[in-house]
Amino acid sequence: MDVTIVESEMEFTFPNDRLYHIERSPKFSSITGRKTCECIVMHNDKIVFIEAKKSSPRKEDPVRFDEFIRDISMKFVDSFDFYCSVLVDRHKDETMPKALRSEPLSDTEFEFYLIINGHRPEWLPPVMDGLKQELRKKLRIWNIKDSSVKVINEKIAQAKGLIKSTLSPQK
Repeated sequence: MDVTIVESEMEFTFPNDRLYHIERSPKFSSITGRKTCECIVMHNDKIVFIEAKKSSPRKEDPVRFDEFIRDISMKFVDSFDFYCSVLVDRHKDETMPKALRSEPLSDTEFEFYLIINGHRPEWLPPVMDGLKQELRKKLRIWNIKDSSVKVINEKIAQAKGLIKSTLSPQK
């Protein structure tokens, strides 16, 4: 059975047994001060963390841009930390699909996708560079390549099978 999540006017549809809707986790939600991405999914044999947005500030507005990058980074870091804590049984009562639990962490490939609905392709690289820079320490600690951090728009996401459709006409 497939599950559809609607975020930022995009429909994400994944098999129920490959999707962890972390944003709806009562255990994770009970942690004060945490931030979360939309979901974690097994996609193309990788564990993929997905965050969806309708827009992002431009690099020309450094205060808003840096705040946005820190916020997205925190969502990925907090979600990744909680996911790993579940895998090492720190939250035994947390339910997570077997496909996301069965991979040994040492063999797991991770990807972090920020999908910005309606973003022009030329606006994506500065956001991706900022996000990679902000996540660099966490990526090094876990020996994850910075190429695992991706910032894409809805068209690229649809081509990669990460979203089913958008709910409004794009710019």
